[in-house]
Amino acid sequence: MMINCKQVEMLLSFYIDGDLNYVLRKKIRDHLESCESCKNKHDMLLHFYDDMEKSYQNLSVISQESFNQTQEQYKFFKKNLSAYLDNELPLEETVKMKKYTINNKNAKKELENSYRLKELLKACFDKTKNKIKEDFSEKVLAEINTSKKLNRIDFYLKTMAAIILICVGAITLITIMMCI
Repeated sequence: MMINCKQVEMLLSFYIDGDLNYVLRKKIRDHLESCESCKNKHDMLLHFYDDMEKSYQNLSVISQESFNQTQEQYKFFKKNLSAYLDNELPLEETVKMKKYTINNKNAKKELENSYRLKELLKACFDKTKNKIKEDFSEKVLAEINTSKKLNRIDFYLKTMAAIILICVGAITLITIMMCI
């Protein structure tokens, strides 16, 4: 059984991919050797596949470079986000952060969330600060002064105890010497 041009045309991509059994491959190969039109279609399809593969490889290289650049920009963004929020970055880095934020919707959203968090933390701090009636710094200083006073009293008590022991020892010594 011979294979016709229409059948070859339908099976040509499977033939190039190697997805046909041996018998069918041989029939198509024989047909390509005898039919100039199908041979041209086969060659065109091979060139098309080659061009597609080259385009894909070029695109992969470009995509990888773009991905690497994006990764570096994101690392820079994450590393400097807190400093950016507090206006602590040099002008050049501030501009880089602004450009990245403008061009990247996820970075913009993260920056907005960080601003909201900063405002929330400040509000909580202010609210807590207003609720506290006593000043902790004064309380700590008072405790330190009390501690110093206790240390002075402790020092005086120890000194007095030492003096008393010396006096008792001296009196005992004098008494012993008088008895001898």
